[in-house]
Amino acid sequence: MIVSAAHVSSPMPGEIQNGDAALIRHSASGDVVLAVIDGLGHGPDAAQASRKAIEVLTLMPLQTNVLEAMQEIHQELRGTRGAAGTLCIIRGLKLEICAVGNVALMCTGCSIPLVLSPGVLGHQVSRRKEDDASILIADVRV
Repeated sequence: MIVSAAHVSSPMPGEIQNGDAALIRHSASGDVVLAVIDGLGHGPDAAQASRKAIEVLTLMPLQTNVLEAMQEIHQELRGTRGAAGTLCIIRGLKLEICAVGNVALMCTGCSIPLVLSPGVLGHQVSRRKEDDASILIADVRV
């Protein structure tokens, strides 16, 4: 499956950094990891939280399921400002997804069941909820 993504972000006026971060990772077997992380607030502290989350996702084994990955991010963000985030793992025609905090997922041409888990990664998350879907049209935008 071919997945392409683009991410544009700019800090608030007067700031040189922000907490917006995105990741796309491909495995040799064709699995794809997509993530959008929003470090809380603005500036360097928000950027530190989102960078730490992306680092966790960059280093994790690609076989990790979304709930385990979100738990790892949650643990690693302790002591930071925290973040909201959406993580999608595409394995063949199956999509695993988990979202914590004030995040959104948009998909063109299909519907994805997404239940947001309230909370802040690194601080308190009530219960992470995982959703699965079969991909019929592979035009997913995070």
